[in-house]
Amino acid sequence: MQSGPKDSGFLDRWALKIALISLFLLPLVVFGAAKSLKVHSNDLNAWLPKGFAEAEKYEWFQQHLGVDEMIVASWAGCTLDNDVVLKFAEALEQEKINGAPVFERIASGPEMLDEITRTGCSKKAAFNRVRGLVVGKDRNTTCLMAFPSRFFKDDRTELVSIVRRVAKDKFGIADDELKLGGPTVDGAAIDYESKRSLNKFMPITVLVVFFLTWFRLRDLAMSLVVLVFSVGCAGVGLAILYYTGGVMNLTMVMLPTLTFILGVSACVHMANYYRKAVAGGKGIISAQTALDDGGHPVMISALTTAVGLMSLGTSQVVPIRMFGLYSALGVLSGLPIVLLLMPAAMHLLHGTVLGRTAKKKAVAKREEISGVSRNTSWVVNWVCRSHWWVVIPLMVALVALSIGIVRLKASVKLQNRFAQRTRILQDYSWLEENLGPLVPMEVVLRFGRDNDLSPWQQMEIVESIESAIIQTTAVNATYSAATFRPPVSRGIGLRGQMQKKIVIGKWEKQLDQLEEANLLKRLPEENLWRISLRVAALNEIDYGGFLEAVNKNVQNQLFHIAQPDTSAVLTGGIPLVYKAQHQILFDLARSFCTAFIIITFILILILGNIRAGLIAMIPNVFPPLIVFGAMGWLGVAVEIGSVMTASVALGIAVDDTVHFLTWYRRGTEQGKSRYKAIQYAFDHCAKAMIDTTLICGLGVAPFLFSVFMPTVRFSRLLVILLTTALLGDLILLPAILAGPAGLLFRLKSRFAKTPEKSVVKAPKFAPKKTPASEESTT
Repeated sequence: MQSGPKDSGFLDRWALKIALISLFLLPLVVFGAAKSLKVHSNDLNAWLPKGFAEAEKYEWFQQHLGVDEMIVASWAGCTLDNDVVLKFAEALEQEKINGAPVFERIASGPEMLDEITRTGCSKKAAFNRVRGLVVGKDRNTTCLMAFPSRFFKDDRTELVSIVRRVAKDKFGIADDELKLGGPTVDGAAIDYESKRSLNKFMPITVLVVFFLTWFRLRDLAMSLVVLVFSVGCAGVGLAILYYTGGVMNLTMVMLPTLTFILGVSACVHMANYYRKAVAGGKGIISAQTALDDGGHPVMISALTTAVGLMSLGTSQVVPIRMFGLYSALGVLSGLPIVLLLMPAAMHLLHGTVLGRTAKKKAVAKREEISGVSRNTSWVVNWVCRSHWWVVIPLMVALVALSIGIVRLKASVKLQNRFAQRTRILQDYSWLEENLGPLVPMEVVLRFGRDNDLSPWQQMEIVESIESAIIQTTAVNATYSAATFRPPVSRGIGLRGQMQKKIVIGKWEKQLDQLEEANLLKRLPEENLWRISLRVAALNEIDYGGFLEAVNKNVQNQLFHIAQPDTSAVLTGGIPLVYKAQHQILFDLARSFCTAFIIITFILILILGNIRAGLIAMIPNVFPPLIVFGAMGWLGVAVEIGSVMTASVALGIAVDDTVHFLTWYRRGTEQGKSRYKAIQYAFDHCAKAMIDTTLICGLGVAPFLFSVFMPTVRFSRLLVILLTTALLGDLILLPAILAGPAGLLFRLKSRFAKTPEKSVVKAPKFAPKKTPASEESTT
């Protein structure tokens, strides 16, 4: 309800104080927001919480056998006979930070081949052992493998820059010639591209939003107000991230974009309420009237949006969970800006160009103070008069497309994180074509003290399992203690047995070297033997089938060996990725259901009717069910950038639903029929709903040109979901209200004691027709 002059006291008393307090807090917000953008972290080990078996296995592996982080480096001309290869390796070994070595060890093709041939192996046998690992198919192209120290393993961007600097400064290898790959490079590329995407496209988004706001409002001063406070919402969200110890990652990079867009939506609604108050002749109390009229729907919209985002906090994938929690905090922290600071600013600036321009624009055209223009009013009439022809087809489409959700598949593979033109994918393509696969996976064989196998016999089991894995799975290369196994005599005579015993004896004296290479770990209770597998990054491999095949081969070999106290552990990046891939789909369903239940409960409380609350959720679930169902039918994979948009879409859809229902119920409270109440709702909020969809949808469009695919998919889905939400709130919702269900949403009229269908004398400001006669026309 609009407030009278008697309600203007709040902003009269507090507007200046609110502005001064905000100016005092501004440096803290700016400092925190700027700091939050400088820290990026994308640790695969942090994707799953400690309670997951895959995460615990991975942590156990790192404790005993070191990190599986590595940088693979090569270039055109990196061959076995090139002296630069060994010199490059020596230079990297000498790199230190604060006196500590940056890299734990460096392996190169010439060095590994020399070490293997020194055991007595022929060159042919040595090539076969390292082919696809450090030597290419041509038996000449080679590479370096740099394994970071555990103290610097998280400084991925710095590690990659060190390799590039050494290559360029000491050996003249240009950046565009050096080809890098491996898990460390993956993390550094995610850090770089996500940060670059945000820094490049966020300013463009702000400019696009400003010009679109000006184009829709045709009011430069009000457009600047909307822009400033929307940026403030995003800044507060980033400041909270910094002051609470959060860091940027591949999901959190979308936090400022989302909080900015949601801030724009709320600010445009408040600007719309202010302009209508000015057009209504409220004068100096226009800002207070806007706060009275818009405060409730804006607050409810923010709360329901925050609930939708907070539902992502149920996710077991840590980046998604943190994004949901911090996004919800960002939305809630933006409420004081929209409901206190923005009205205070409009109140203080009312006598300036802001108020004068708003009044001038408001009286210039009917469209400036009405949500229904002459060109779109026929849509309202058609929806209301033909509501069954709208509701039934849309509900059929909703059910049919929703079935496709069961067909959804998830993917978190490397090639889905970057555009094809990015440098990392081009480097991976060159490396895997000229050398071999780069994605690591680990198999750890555990031999307890209850078996009687010698170290040599344990190593022979490692070799047999390694051979079985290569022959029957997508593994193209392996690396283990068996790679450096010396040849032994196969003779059965005394001489042959003596030679074999001598060779094994010498080999067992070198077990310390295997421990230094993290291929063996001797513990008091057991021996751990590592088999490092390599799988192609750019191939379409079913990780589920692959893991099952590897596990089956390992278990079959252990069964045939039939040794007590012997087992195997599968760990590394691939099991983590596969678990996260499946967890994404489960979390999508769980977070959406959580948000649906909580938001439904909130709407039931607000509407005071269970059936009304359930029906009001139909246009809210319309966007995510339609869009994700269509993705399932079309075979479009869900990945980490798109899984978060379902709950976001639910919250955004509720935003417009709350605004529309608020004005519809206010119309019925004034004695209007459902038909006139729908028109009344359109008059007061339809234009703002269209404006926010257009501004927010096109505002995130610049991110569609990014090479960092999570932000591209997030933005693309957000545009589609915003458009679908507008269709649900301006077409489906009015059609539902025009039918029998609309009676559930009525507020008791202040002007009539009789039911809606009785004839009541209309008050002076009501329509000339009676509510009953108007209702009959629908």
